[in-house]
Amino acid sequence: MYEITESGALGKKLFATSTRGICACHLCVSENETVYAVNYSSGSVIKIPGKLIVHEGECGPAKPRQDMPHTHYVNFTPDGAYLLVTDLGLDTIFVYDKELNKVSEIKAPAGSGPRHLIFSEDGKTCFCVNELDSTLSAYDYENGKLTITDTVSILPEGYDAQNTTAAIRLHDGLIYASNRGNNSIACLSYENKKLSLLSITDCGGKGPRDFNIFGNILICTNENSDNVTFFEVEGEKLYKLSQELHLKGALCVI
Repeated sequence: MYEITESGALGKKLFATSTRGICACHLCVSENETVYAVNYSSGSVIKIPGKLIVHEGECGPAKPRQDMPHTHYVNFTPDGAYLLVTDLGLDTIFVYDKELNKVSEIKAPAGSGPRHLIFSEDGKTCFCVNELDSTLSAYDYENGKLTITDTVSILPEGYDAQNTTAAIRLHDGLIYASNRGNNSIACLSYENKKLSLLSITDCGGKGPRDFNIFGNILICTNENSDNVTFFEVEGEKLYKLSQELHLKGALCVI
């Protein structure tokens, strides 16, 4: 970790600590500044610096990606009471308390590879982008328990080339998710516990690893084409702007 000076430059290193695993890929911080992280390549979740949980169990059918547990995401539920951890290898979403005691778990569709989550504004619905089969799932959430309600593809009908999904965002009641391979951003609605695919827009690059929406502007980082693209958001419609940044291996937007 590094101190940021008033000028915005990186200052001296303050401290570093191990996540006690391989390929730490996601983390979250509680209100009391407790850090939780997941280690993708060792299938574990840690409350730093203490408790480590290593996932075990029967993996999904999508080999070779589902060769072992692969934890991909950790974050708090909207009520702040629990932590959700997705395991791409086990096709499972785990619910833990703040001490990493397991509260519940739910299986995602077989071979889907749950990647990242986002909640509806009222905190009652959780949306999960599934990396391996390019789908998005919706779950009811209440008191530390998830119940799946629907799953739909976020690819164009008839598309059969290689694809993996990546990022997921919520904006003005609509869900957006990115496709790497089809190189697009899908927009979906959710009504009466059913998901509907509304649109699919070319991302203007290759490998949209992440994107985020600020006001009515969507910023997309295209990892494999080394560029960042910008879109005006009007509901399900995304209009590409002429501005573009060239950035090597662009990964994340915060």
